[in-house]
Amino acid sequence: GSNDKTKVLAAESNAAYVHGAADSGYLVFHRDQSIYAQVFDPKTLKLSGEPTRIATESTFDSTNGRGSFTVSSNGALVYFQDSGTAAGSGNAQSDLAEWHMAWASRTGQVMETPGPPAVYRGAEVSPDTTRIVVHKHEKNGGDIWVEEPTGEEKRLTWDASQHNASSIWSLEGQFVAFR
Repeated sequence: GSNDKTKVLAAESNAAYVHGAADSGYLVFHRDQSIYAQVFDPKTLKLSGEPTRIATESTFDSTNGRGSFTVSSNGALVYFQDSGTAAGSGNAQSDLAEWHMAWASRTGQVMETPGPPAVYRGAEVSPDTTRIVVHKHEKNGGDIWVEEPTGEEKRLTWDASQHNASSIWSLEGQFVAFR
């Protein structure tokens, strides 16, 4: 119920908290075309140590101040990477160019590529980190799809003109909510 505000970090984008060991975790944020994680204590609202770069060439939308990434509660990271192609224009939502999704190791090695190339506008990893829910964009809107670990795609909505977007998983991963 407090109205107090505490500046935690100077960053150009959104941030996400990831639970770590014991009472601390990590604050994940976008800065200078990269994604960083830094140890964060949610009780004291203090960062410690130096930020560690966990992804490079990450896109950023300067119109809304959001880095194009999301992270699950256990630390699985999903982000749009600027590959220098037409799709990688530094703004993940700049046009209708196709993107490729990939699961990568902590060292950046691509392990698999779920789903076909598409015009993705948002992605959320399931709580068990096996599935990805995405908004596939079309000229007249878009629909919500789930990319399964088997490579199968499941379509959740069937009317792109409704511009179904902003999908998130329920805590247990059984349901998807969307706008």
